[in-house]
Amino acid sequence: MEDKDRSAAIAITGAHSLIGQMLVRHLAADRRPILGLVTPWTDTGVLARPHDRVEYIASDLRLGLPITPREQVKACGTVLHLAWARPADPRRAAAENTAILDTLLDAMDSGARLIFLSSVSATSDSPSFYGKSKFAVAERLRSRPNTVEIIAGLMRSDPPMGPYKVLHDTVLKLPLRPVFLPAPTAFLASEDILFAAIDQALAQPTPTGPVAAFDPATSDLNTVLRDIVRTAGRNPPPVPVPTPLINTLLGLAQGIRPGLAILDRLRTLLGVSKTGVAARLQGGG
Repeated sequence: MEDKDRSAAIAITGAHSLIGQMLVRHLAADRRPILGLVTPWTDTGVLARPHDRVEYIASDLRLGLPITPREQVKACGTVLHLAWARPADPRRAAAENTAILDTLLDAMDSGARLIFLSSVSATSDSPSFYGKSKFAVAERLRSRPNTVEIIAGLMRSDPPMGPYKVLHDTVLKLPLRPVFLPAPTAFLASEDILFAAIDQALAQPTPTGPVAAFDPATSDLNTVLRDIVRTAGRNPPPVPVPTPLINTLLGLAQGIRPGLAILDRLRTLLGVSKTGVAARLQGGG
C-alpha cells in the first residue's frame, strides 16, 4: 500500500452492523481503501462492496487478531471503532469490550487516528451496564493521542433499526402508552447527523475533543414514544409512570435476572443524563 493510500485507508470494526454498512457506503464515495472487520459468523457475501478497494476480514476481536489482519489494520491511517460485544450477562460487557479495545490498540499503528463510536449513555452516572461499559472504554482512550470520541444519540430511522427498532416494536405491542414522570432526556440522531460527525472527526487536523452526533434540540422519551404510536396510526391511552420507582424496580429485577437484555436496554433509555452528556462533551466524565 502506497503512503497516500495508507493515510486514506480506514479500518471499520463492526462493519457488518447496520450502521457499519451505512458507513462503508458513505466512506467509499471517494474510493478510499476500506478494511471491514466483521464477526466470524457474518456472511461476508451479502455485505456492501461499493468498489474493489473494500475488503472484509472475519475475526473475533475478543480473542486477538492473526498476523495478516494485524498487518492490514496497522497499514490503515484511521480506525473507526464501531464493534460492540453484548454478552449474555451484561455485567461482562466492560471486560469483553475492553478486551476488544486492547486487541485493536495492539494492532494499530501508534500514530493512526482512532474514532470511537460512543453513546450519550456513556457517563459516569449511567445506571446501565451498557452505559457503564461505553464509559469505561471512553475513559481508557482519554489519554490516547489522535483519538476522537463520537457521542451518538438514539438513531431514529424509517424503517426503524438497531436499538430504536427494539424501542419502536416494544411500544407498539403495549396496550397503553407510558408517560414517565419526570420525563427522561432523549438525545436523537439520524443518518445525516452521524455522517456529519464522522466526517468532522476525519477532517480535524488535530483532534480537539469529543464530537456530538445528536440533534442539539434536546427531546424527551415521552415525546419519542408519543411520536412512535402516532406515526403508526395508534392512540393508546396514556398512563403515568413514576420514573424513580421504575428505575428502582428495574435495578432490582436486573439483580435477579442480569442476563435479560431488555432490562439493561430500559435502564439505558431511562438513565440518559443531560448534565453527564454535557460533561463528556467538555472532556470530563
